[in-house]
Amino acid sequence: MIITVKSYGGLRKYTERLPKGGYMEIPEGASLEGAFTLLEIPPELPIVFFVNGRIAQRDRILKKGDSVVFFSPMEGG
Repeated sequence: MIITVKSYGGLRKYTERLPKGGYMEIPEGASLEGAFTLLEIPPELPIVFFVNGRIAQRDRILKKGDSVVFFSPMEGG
């Protein structure tokens, strides 16, 4: 199934090889964790995930047409 993926900041390097528009094919029933394994993102990286504009956890099961956005958590004060 096809989803779209967009990343920001230092994590952008993991989506550079995706076609224009960030389209990515993943197996039916795949989770965010599974998609990020396909992108070769180290599991220990702290990442904030959004699916269809809502915050999501790594175990979220993705559906055809989902839009995934991820970035590193911000710090500061």
